[in-house]
Amino acid sequence: MQRSIARLCITTILVAVTAPVIAGETYDLTPKFEQGKKQYIEESSKVTQNISEMPMANQTFDTVEGVIETITSATIEGTTMSLKYDRQKFNLTVMGQKQSYDSDDDAAGSPMIKPIFKPMLGKEFTLTLDKDRNPVSVTGIDEIRADVEKSAGGNPMSAQLGQQVAANLTEEGVKQEWGKGRMMFVPEKPVAVGDTWTKNDTRTDGPIGTIETKTTYTLKVVKDMEVRGKTRKTAVITYESEMSPGKDNAAGGATLKSGTRKGTIHFDLNTRRVFAGKYEGTLDLQAQGPGGQVLNISVSIDAERECMSVQERAKQRSAEKSDSE
Repeated sequence: MQRSIARLCITTILVAVTAPVIAGETYDLTPKFEQGKKQYIEESSKVTQNISEMPMANQTFDTVEGVIETITSATIEGTTMSLKYDRQKFNLTVMGQKQSYDSDDDAAGSPMIKPIFKPMLGKEFTLTLDKDRNPVSVTGIDEIRADVEKSAGGNPMSAQLGQQVAANLTEEGVKQEWGKGRMMFVPEKPVAVGDTWTKNDTRTDGPIGTIETKTTYTLKVVKDMEVRGKTRKTAVITYESEMSPGKDNAAGGATLKSGTRKGTIHFDLNTRRVFAGKYEGTLDLQAQGPGGQVLNISVSIDAERECMSVQERAKQRSAEKSDSE
């Protein structure tokens, strides 16, 4: 689970039930894709950005993004999936002023935020993975980005934030967020409880440039977990990451000094799919401000992911609507 700091699920209530685990037993943590399968994926995050030299520019934003994922093709050669934007929520607080939009309550949306996120709703893009789960192609995201740019550009209040959001709606952004980032935890072979494995990754994140990440994963425990009335045989995977700037990053923009991340992934061993996860991270950045002033920026991120059936999401949405009436 790895997202750009510009666009990082609802808190999942998980009750653990003790279950026996055979000593030395190994588990296959390779995701399984089945043609025709659908699920709703929702990611939420809270990001706080503080600038030591310009406290008035400090900001926080909370986001919720929901997509419906449909596996349109699954063969030994690879997998193709369609991802349709189903929910967008964004709350921005700067200098004590709050602007917000939630597609589940469209009428109440801020005129600054609404033009950025509403054009994404109902739009879909496709992502194809090869047999080793590496992302190889994306279609449809350029059209979505163009819609966002056109809508946000018509409102001076929205233009700058709209450009930041649109900058992540690219083929490479999709490959990282929905392909490579989601699959990086997968070990090369079945693992036993207590085993660890390490993955290295290089990614480009907007104005920060290239980021090198080294992540160590551990299969912490295997147990039964009760999730929304259903028992899941769950592999609980924990991880810790260290981030550093890549080589030959272009001058200008923000420069990463260091970063850390730690989190948990819940993997259903029966369906062989991730059904929940969360992480927290920090980034220390340095940027050039007005007149060449050096700005020291600290960013903290707290994010979660939850996956459920489309039917479960419809019931949840209906219940939330009833509670608000």
